[in-house]
Amino acid sequence: MIEWTPIYIWSQIFVLIAKVLMSFTYFMKKRKGIIIANTSANILGAASFYLLNAYSGMAAVIIATIRNIFAFVSECRKKSDLMKSNEKLVMYCLMIALLIAGYFTYNGIGSTLFIIASILYTYSICQKSVLRYKMLGIIVSMLRLLYYIFIFSIVGALFEIGQFIATVWGAIIEWRRSRVEVTS
Repeated sequence: MIEWTPIYIWSQIFVLIAKVLMSFTYFMKKRKGIIIANTSANILGAASFYLLNAYSGMAAVIIATIRNIFAFVSECRKKSDLMKSNEKLVMYCLMIALLIAGYFTYNGIGSTLFIIASILYTYSICQKSVLRYKMLGIIVSMLRLLYYIFIFSIVGALFEIGQFIATVWGAIIEWRRSRVEVTS
């Protein structure tokens, strides 16, 4: 049974704002904008997870915020072969950090859902392909929905359904855009 305490209500307000920000990312065309909105959503998501004692989700979004800061800096710099190899190294290190966080925050099989979603999301955002980001976002959104159900976050689950719809819609738009670019 969910107890509607002020802490629970604040957690739901934070997750609501985070989900709206994340939904916007699936309609953005530029990677920098996606990273900025995603980082803001991560900070709010971490606060929500902390209030819900959902530590695997909190650990995952803290690591994701570090990933986003690196991705933003990388996006702003001129690319070189060394930078590309460093990006892959950082991506793998972040995935390992997520696995370690999953180990230390394990609280049943449901607690691994957000960790798995974060690993997939890390892979998608490091690909530099907006289409891949949006396509993998569909799987990520389904895993996050299951996690919100696992931690009894009503608003998180409801808005993850909305984000799932936005993800599918954004992926279809991007897929159509990429097909037009290929044919022209």
